[in-house]
Amino acid sequence: MVKKTKKEMEKIIFDAFIEFEPNFAGEPLTCEQCENDPPDFICENDKRRIGVELGEWLHKEQTDRSRSLEDLEEEIKEKVLSNETILNFLKNHEVSIFTITDRFPSKVERERFISELIDFIKDFIKTADLTKRKYYINDFTRCPKLNEFITGMTIYESRLTGVIEFAKGGAYSQDDAVDALLKIINDKINKDTYQNLKKEVVFSEFYLIIYYNKALIYNSPFNGFEQDIHTIVESVRKKMAKKYGPFEKIFLFYALEPRIQVFTL
Repeated sequence: MVKKTKKEMEKIIFDAFIEFEPNFAGEPLTCEQCENDPPDFICENDKRRIGVELGEWLHKEQTDRSRSLEDLEEEIKEKVLSNETILNFLKNHEVSIFTITDRFPSKVERERFISELIDFIKDFIKTADLTKRKYYINDFTRCPKLNEFITGMTIYESRLTGVIEFAKGGAYSQDDAVDALLKIINDKINKDTYQNLKKEVVFSEFYLIIYYNKALIYNSPFNGFEQDIHTIVESVRKKMAKKYGPFEKIFLFYALEPRIQVFTL
């Protein structure tokens, strides 16, 4: 379970985007990842050459606890490496764990915590209906150390990461979700590097794809996200008022299966 590089993750995300929206430019194109970005990808045919840049929708202010949790993730991964059952399961599933705010297992408690977690996942694999693509679990009464530190666990089919990770932020309001999305878009629009990139790299159009994937781990835009994503998109469209800077098109890619969606902003 070697952690994927940024470029590897971007390739997985972009391939999923192309699979879901093959004619995102209005016609078929051949796309290649750039060795030296920006842009992240060049898509072309005999008439058009388009640069594509990716950006991730994250609420960065909510990631303060991430380093400690990532250390714990690494300890879990080391233990999982010796468990073939879980390794095979994680080839096409992901486990997201939601922790109790301001609670974190000490070094002494971590071994018991990890042991209970591994046993819990093994039992889940044996007893669950794996044709169901997503489970949310919040009963850990039979696992006292898990019950002490976590509130819930989502186990779902995924081809994007396939790991065990902790939610490192938390839910935030719909207004905050809009602000976080606008911030990443505006950061991209105003980035100096992008202003003359079409001339420097020689392409005629420049597209931006903002994707929502790891945000499920780091932070959830707000409760009920899957139901209200359309509200966020409409709000962002109104606030942007078709001001795209160097980009001809901006897409929002909700990259979580089974409800993959693509919106044009």
